[in-house]
Amino acid sequence: MDDFGTGYSSLSTLQTFPIDKIKIDRTFIRNITTSAQSQAILKSTIALGRALNIDVLAEGVETAADLDFLKKEGCNQAQGFLFGKPTSPGMLELKKASTEAHEPLFEDGRGRLVEHLLLRQQTT
Repeated sequence: MDDFGTGYSSLSTLQTFPIDKIKIDRTFIRNITTSAQSQAILKSTIALGRALNIDVLAEGVETAADLDFLKKEGCNQAQGFLFGKPTSPGMLELKKASTEAHEPLFEDGRGRLVEHLLLRQQTT
């Protein structure tokens, strides 16, 4: 269930559909270190997932403090800029190839990662 706690997601959905993951919306993560309400909502959502044997993923994790809080509460899946920016499938393939070839990725002048193997292949 995506964006849990916002929009059309509701507790009744957890009973109606076969849900295998609850994704906590980033709006609750944004204030995790300063809002007692956000902390309470996160704690209870993580506990709910654990009680129903449903994986819980936190979206929008941007700081180590966010991640530390989530780990402490038992949330073992997270995504967000702390781990990296959104990446295209093509770039994921390049990163995988680079890792397997033990050759680094480089950044171009516009902040984009460029695989030097690809550049070399295009010039030959």
